Amino acid sequence: MRTIAIIPARGNSKGIHRKNMAELGGWPLLHHTLEAASGCVALDRVLVTSEDGAILKCVDDYNAKSGSNIYTHHRPYHLSQDEVHAVHPVLESYRHHAVSEDEYNAVVMLLPTSPFRTSRQIADAIKLFAADPARSVIGTTKVCPKNSLRYMRDDGTLTSLGVGANWNDQRQDVDAVYRVNGAMFISNPTRLADLRSFHHDNAKAFLMDQISSMDINTQDDLALAELIVRYLPHV
Repeated sequence: MRTIAIIPARGNSKGIHRKNMAELGGWPLLHHTLEAASGCVALDRVLVTSEDGAILKCVDDYNAKSGSNIYTHHRPYHLSQDEVHAVHPVLESYRHHAVSEDEYNAVVMLLPTSPFRTSRQIADAIKLFAADPARSVIGTTKVCPKNSLRYMRDDGTLTSLGVGANWNDQRQDVDAVYRVNGAMFISNPTRLADLRSFHHDNAKAFLMDQISSMDINTQDDLALAELIVRYLPHV
């Protein structure tokens, strides 16, 4: 199975200014995903797509220091705006770098906001996908028992999501709820081009632990990630 990983890393993020270049553990946030991708033997090619010259240079610098061969693609600026889902620059860069639509059997999207996802997890997720390539594989993590979920109304009061569990049931007696963690998405290139999404009914979950599922979107997330790097250096 030939597999390409595409890392969409825009420069004009809003939640954290220039988030993908924010420092984590002494390195740009993007560096951690470059490390995981370059260390994964299941990937035949790794490509970073960005509209930002400093981010593309960061990749070149990483290649020079590590001996890796991560490719870069300068995406059109309009594909870096807030309203553009990450799948669109992934599709655009794939069209530019694949000789044909079927050159690769799998496209892996790795968001640089997941610094603790590992090379081994990427390889294991690709293995899961290879067993049934008609279905996407999406990184997930357990959130909570489903009877813990609530909507909050505009007036601050709570109401049930109506997911079929008694509010007073014990945690161990209630089915868990899972969330998409943003760490990895895998799909067949043809299906991805048709759906323009990694998501579809009956996609397969690749279950990940809480730390490797961490997604950096706010300054609080970044501060917590820094504590993890500092006090859990084996992560």
